[in-house]
Amino acid sequence: MTQQLFEDLTADAPPSTIDVAGIVRSEKRRRTLVRVGVPVAAIAVLATAFAVISPAAPAPPVTFSAQATAPAPAPGFRLVATNRATRAATAASLRKAMGDAVRATAPDAKWLAQGDPAYSTPDGQPPLITGDGVQRTQDQMFFGGTGISLDGRRGTIRLSVIAVNPCNGGTLSKCGTDPKILNPDTYFKCYPSPEECTESKGTDGRRQRVRTTTSLHGFVGHEATVELADKRTLLVFVDNEFIVPGTDPDNSVAQPEAPLSLLQIGAVATAIGDQILP
Repeated sequence: MTQQLFEDLTADAPPSTIDVAGIVRSEKRRRTLVRVGVPVAAIAVLATAFAVISPAAPAPPVTFSAQATAPAPAPGFRLVATNRATRAATAASLRKAMGDAVRATAPDAKWLAQGDPAYSTPDGQPPLITGDGVQRTQDQMFFGGTGISLDGRRGTIRLSVIAVNPCNGGTLSKCGTDPKILNPDTYFKCYPSPEECTESKGTDGRRQRVRTTTSLHGFVGHEATVELADKRTLLVFVDNEFIVPGTDPDNSVAQPEAPLSLLQIGAVATAIGDQILP
């Protein structure tokens, strides 16, 4: 009955010859129409569904909620040196972070080779970073430096990662038979001095300090220290001492002033420190 009725609804039927008045008066015919009422409704729904999924109607675009997206990894890196591979990877990350920070702070600055060619970094490259000995089980330290110039001023820039307790092994610092723990305030407090010094707090309340220093040989430098998330200390230093390539430090040349300002060296240190994870 349903199939016949569907065909009757969808085909081009000839003019009806049915006596409608007779159908209305016929109780039997009325009951028949009542019984087929539900299939007719179903056919109407089916016809609507056909219209919805018709090829002529484009499918709605598929979208994904933000909750379904995998979270992005935390930016930055950790200071790890548990073996030669991790030590080299950490040193490379520090080198890149220093290069990026200097480029962002002083875009016109140029890296310069200086001193002994066997140990110096070539022109145009940020300093190579040396990692602590792998026998050190924690608080490994790192160090690197090279020449730098800006607006004709040449000098030296250095990066150091200092452990609060450098006496628990490692090759960069030895305490012999009399180990002692350094006071962290040494790197973050300003002590009475005629030279400029400023204490502050940076990301997550970690301590920072920038200050101007004068060496025993009269070289003037700017130093920035940043308390790292893992409680080690980052120190970035620039001064007006430039060691002529191919010579030793005894042939260093004092420039009129350091290539980077106190404000710039503070920005470089902060940019690097913010990338180091706990």
